[in-house]
Amino acid sequence: MACDGALVCADGAAAAQGIEALTQLPKGERLSFGSARIAPASDRLALIGAPWEKVLTDAQGGERHAGGCFTALAVRGADGQWRLASAHWSSRR
Repeated sequence: MACDGALVCADGAAAAQGIEALTQLPKGERLSFGSARIAPASDRLALIGAPWEKVLTDAQGGERHAGGCFTALAVRGADGQWRLASAHWSSRR
């Protein structure tokens, strides 16, 4: 697995260790979205974009802020319901 162009987990064991470490991290997390922009591409496809902000609170009450852009492709199925076919989260540096 890679993050920001750097190898983070070289194998399954490293990924399992990283997941276990995540259980010790945030005491709380708040995720919010800004105004979404929806651009119809056809009667069955739409492109979606929205800014996001996340605040992680650690056990000592300290906060870490992150944010970025969420983009997705939505597809309307035969039943008329819209579903996300592809989604991507980018973070600001």
